[in-house]
Amino acid sequence: MFSIYKYMFDNGMCDKNWLLSCVPDAGLSQAEYDQIVGGKNDEREDQPTA
Repeated sequence: MFSIYKYMFDNGMCDKNWLLSCVPDAGLSQAEYDQIVGGKNDEREDQPTA
């Protein structure tokens, strides 16, 4: 599944938030998510900074 998610992210077919929703229920581990997006999931795009 990793290669499918990586392809989708690299080609703009999904964003970080959608990809994060696949951890872990849709076969994507936290480590794989971090590898795909290049960072930790606490950098979510939709959350305002304080």
